[in-house]
Amino acid sequence: MKIYQGKRLHNGTQVDVLEDGKKIRTLRTYLLYAGGFDWGSGANGSSELALAIMLDYFEELPTAANLYLGETRAQAYHQDFKWAFIATIETPTWEISSAQIEDWIAARDLELLFGHAVKIARNG
Repeated sequence: MKIYQGKRLHNGTQVDVLEDGKKIRTLRTYLLYAGGFDWGSGANGSSELALAIMLDYFEELPTAANLYLGETRAQAYHQDFKWAFIATIETPTWEISSAQIEDWIAARDLELLFGHAVKIARNG
């Protein structure tokens, strides 16, 4: 299981990916938002962080063209993930597990599937 671990530093933020308690990498930004990662809001830094976590979770290594065209699975989830997890963080350090993400994705997909099915049934 992966753990995403964020912390505020004196010169910015850092988000590491841990597996079996050991750091395996530090996440980087993909859309080149100059402010880097952030959390606790819905701003650009939080979107960057949500996208980076989703890309890592889905093990996607996108090109600039993939990101521009919205061709990654991560992009289908990152905004909702931002509002469900990243924007709600109120502490300088935090952890999110891949198990939490897996559970959230399953619940979100079911909600979208059944919400869509209800809408279709109503509209006949």
